[in-house]
Amino acid sequence: MASRLVAIACSLASSLGPEGRRRLVLEVLEAGYTGRELARLMGVSPPAVSRYVHGTLAPSAESLCRAFERLAATDEELAVKLLAEALRALWGLVRAGLEELAARDPGRARELLEEVADAASELLAALPTPRPPRGGPLYP
Repeated sequence: MASRLVAIACSLASSLGPEGRRRLVLEVLEAGYTGRELARLMGVSPPAVSRYVHGTLAPSAESLCRAFERLAATDEELAVKLLAEALRALWGLVRAGLEELAARDPGRARELLEEVADAASELLAALPTPRPPRGGPLYP
């Protein structure tokens, strides 16, 4: 995966709050990775991953960034899925802020929404194009 996407994912991880970072951990576990495997990817102990899952400790942006870098090299599909989850979480924060701003300054809220849309378009253009599975319409 392009280093640009890794940089974007790391930036997103640092923008998320504790619950958003916890959701990324849960996504990796739901994808079939064990707690021990995730701990290795993140550079933390397995008990730390357990505490992330139970909500008694929040994963750091740095440990998520390490995991994303390692996943990007070995499991691109999951890396893209995690990036999408981080974007969903961040969009929730942006939307709430825009709604609050729109009540005070609708023009400025519209300008910011256009900036967000432009940034999202750039990000989507940077994502890898999914390939159809073998035996699909492009592969007889």
